[in-house]
Amino acid sequence: MKNPLLQQFIIESRDYLQRIGEILIKLEEDGESKDLLNELFRLVHTLKGNSGLFDFPMMTKLLHASEDLMNRLREEALKYSSEIADLLLESMDIVSQMIDEIEAYDEPQLSTNEAAQEKASSIREIISVGEKPEETKKENEISESYNYSAIPEEVRMKMVKTLFEGKSITLIHYQPEKECFYKGEDPFLVARKTPEIIWGKFYLREKIEEIETFDIYSCITDFEIISTAEVETLKEHFQYVLDQIKIFKPKISALIIPQGDQNGGPVYEDFVQDFRNLLKDKNIPLLKNSLRAIKELTASNLFVASCLRWIDTLIDYIPNSMPYIEELLKSIETFEKPQFIETLEPKELERQEVKVETLEDKAKIPVEILKTLQEQKLILEKLNTLEKEIREGVFCSVIQSLENAINFTKDIDLIGRFKSIKESSNLDNFQDIISFINELTEMKILSPERIEPPKIAEITSTQKEEKVISKPEETIATKILKVDEEKINRLMN
Repeated sequence: MKNPLLQQFIIESRDYLQRIGEILIKLEEDGESKDLLNELFRLVHTLKGNSGLFDFPMMTKLLHASEDLMNRLREEALKYSSEIADLLLESMDIVSQMIDEIEAYDEPQLSTNEAAQEKASSIREIISVGEKPEETKKENEISESYNYSAIPEEVRMKMVKTLFEGKSITLIHYQPEKECFYKGEDPFLVARKTPEIIWGKFYLREKIEEIETFDIYSCITDFEIISTAEVETLKEHFQYVLDQIKIFKPKISALIIPQGDQNGGPVYEDFVQDFRNLLKDKNIPLLKNSLRAIKELTASNLFVASCLRWIDTLIDYIPNSMPYIEELLKSIETFEKPQFIETLEPKELERQEVKVETLEDKAKIPVEILKTLQEQKLILEKLNTLEKEIREGVFCSVIQSLENAINFTKDIDLIGRFKSIKESSNLDNFQDIISFINELTEMKILSPERIEPPKIAEITSTQKEEKVISKPEETIATKILKVDEEKINRLMN
């Protein structure tokens, strides 16, 4: 064993276990003594705290259960008996065996861990008999009030999406005891290991007046954690510090909090009216385009911009999200905070199918863009006839031209699809790009005009430079130019 801290733990643990055994025998011989019970509690408590410094969860779990049992005895919620004495002696025997196995194998064996788990459950059953009804209720209580505006907007949006998708969202406020370090507890590790954590923060709950006199071994740090795990899973994780946590189950209406400057910005009355009409017609594609266009015209720090961002988040969950969207539209008109009435509990929300945008739903693509796409497709089809030296340059030029053309449409989905196809394509495999262009040009809905196949010059490769030379019967050659992407975007804008 190379770890000196672990060696020290083993030596000290054996001393504690010996003294615990002596006290248990003395209690059985001389009867209940408050001083002996207090000493016994301190020894078990210290042993539990020391075990928490290492990764021996079953040992810590058994010692924690034993500590809680000792605390019940001290508070006289339970009476000391031979049954309890036997249970504690058996528990300490298991801990002693675990110590021996750690010394021999660096960790307790599986069978001993199982025995510790079983014994801890037996102790918990005895403790539960002595619990007062109000104590059990308090442990399972879920708090209601919380200021969710302190959570960043993008995190709250993620929480709302999760709730609309029928999943669980829980906020934990963890306030460790000031003396937790002396018990071998690591609050930061406990918080960081929270199951299914999606966000968290920590802060000082007390102001440090004078740094020179501040006790660095006193914990004054609080943690706030958001998780998608179920409450029971979280209680299991925080089982050793349940008295130090508060549990919150947020509602959707409490999370949608538009924030920002309530002054300035363009006039929004026409937008709100048009938006309501599109909602009525269930024209989701045009609804999204209209929303994103007005967002680009609105400074991000404005209250209205925050309302627009929330509406954009909620569109995908229509019709469940309609009451929230309507209140946000009112806020855009009045510049006042929305007044939500919670219509559904998160657990009652069912995922509604929203019509998926298809190419037929989209706005028409200009004929000029379609012609460009076909021209570049013909170049791709002739790419394999070129010499190897110039093939790569021509391919890069075609990709750039296609990307500029697709970006010009300002269609988010088309741009995203092309980006994905581009990333999976290369000089030897570009059939997906050709199929994508065919898909766009073959649908009549995309353009009211008939698209004539473009006449494109023959590509040859007699030199290492890229050239496009016309056929003998043509008099004008078509050139492929490489232009900086930024210049093209500026020109298109």
